[in-house]
Amino acid sequence: MKIGIDTNILVYYLDVKSPFHKDIKRKLDKLIMENRAVVTPQNFIELSSVLTKKEVTPEIIEEIVQTISRLFVIVWPDENTLTKFFELLKTYPRRGVKVFDLFLVATFLSHHIHTIYSYNTKDFQDIKEINLY
Repeated sequence: MKIGIDTNILVYYLDVKSPFHKDIKRKLDKLIMENRAVVTPQNFIELSSVLTKKEVTPEIIEEIVQTISRLFVIVWPDENTLTKFFELLKTYPRRGVKVFDLFLVATFLSHHIHTIYSYNTKDFQDIKEINLY
């Protein structure tokens, strides 16, 4: 079973100073080895946003994204994603930046991925179509 990865997991995975790093590294390394860890281009954009705030250069960010691209399965929004996104938005109203969580879920659901790994479980706990890892 493939597991969709929320961007906060990637951030903590990269941040060796995070109190969550060791636990996430252990779990995510296992998912990567089993070819079960799935990301989307949205993860790369969100991760770039976080890293630029930490003054990481675009060149280093590009290297990080290229490495992730080699290690993770990547799924892209498809013709069903936008329809699924609006269904989710009507069912689970979100405002502002919280709509990005719904688009991430819609992308995963469009590829029959029904489980997401996130440390921000409150962002997803009400969405019945997805399970938390």
